[in-house]
Amino acid sequence: MNRNAASNRVFFLIVFLILIVLAYFILKPFLNTIILALISIIVLKPLYARMLHAGIVNERPRLASSLTLILVFVAIVVPVYFLGKAMVGQLSIFVESIDLSAIESLKLGNTVETLVFDAQDTVESSTIVVVQAVADFGSSLLRIFVDAMIFVIIFITLMPEFDSTVTKVEEISPLGKEISQLYYKKTAAMISSLVKGMFVIAVLQGLIMGFFYWLAGMNLWFLFMIISMGLAVLPIVGISWLVLILSAIAILQGNPSTAVIILIGFYGVANWVDVALRPRLVSKDAYMNFALVLLGILGGLAWAGFLGLFYGPVIMLLLVTTVEIYSERFAKDDVSVIQDYLSQDEVAE
Repeated sequence: MNRNAASNRVFFLIVFLILIVLAYFILKPFLNTIILALISIIVLKPLYARMLHAGIVNERPRLASSLTLILVFVAIVVPVYFLGKAMVGQLSIFVESIDLSAIESLKLGNTVETLVFDAQDTVESSTIVVVQAVADFGSSLLRIFVDAMIFVIIFITLMPEFDSTVTKVEEISPLGKEISQLYYKKTAAMISSLVKGMFVIAVLQGLIMGFFYWLAGMNLWFLFMIISMGLAVLPIVGISWLVLILSAIAILQGNPSTAVIILIGFYGVANWVDVALRPRLVSKDAYMNFALVLLGILGGLAWAGFLGLFYGPVIMLLLVTTVEIYSERFAKDDVSVIQDYLSQDEVAE
């Protein structure tokens, strides 16, 4: 390579890096939305492949990706609507079950009057807070709409070309095609495994515990079922803490049979769902020591919120993969270089 060609190459790389930095600042406000769309594409690729070959689609990629998104949207929104409606009903039952007769029968004199004035002040303050919240929500509607449009456009347009795009990136990657393919394979496997291993198992465990809450005769069984689904997603916390608290309350209230049913439901059935299904749902390409997965999830949540559930474990997996690649491909050469350097120093001395 002559000097002119080398200088042109350096100039090109500088321009390329500058453009990458500028593109980052342009896309930064929507970065989470873009990453969420990419995660959705990776997870929903098998469903898209089936839709693409369905008779109604007739090998039309854009139509297949659109129908995939609509199907998933309906599959999520409809259950969430009915679950929310049922939770409101459960909370209404709970509020109606509160016995106010004892409070009304108390003769507290001026204390009651003081409490009434305090309650009025609280209501006024709450009204101001609610009005402010409504105003903030109205101002954020535009951002929500823009994020939703970006997500839909990226999903529908990129899904049909995702594999070819990944291939092009692998070909131009300075890491080489083989290592780039390995990184992508590990990343996709971890993302798919997290969705399957966390959310699918969480839903199943929540449904099982909901059945046992109902079997134990709990009035708010549906509400506790939804809470159990949410807790099952979180490592360490899990459903066990809720189960132990509810069991202790049942025993203190003189209902040991309720506590026994709940404990049997969790430790005898729901807990084994994780043990039985997780090895089948988690890809071998995404295998990593549990301690590293746990640290990745907790650190990711603290760093990036909800999306940290994906960021943390993926980054930890890529770090482990990088160490493995280095030990297999570069460590021996580096050791020999270091040894040669040290031997030269010894000779010089």
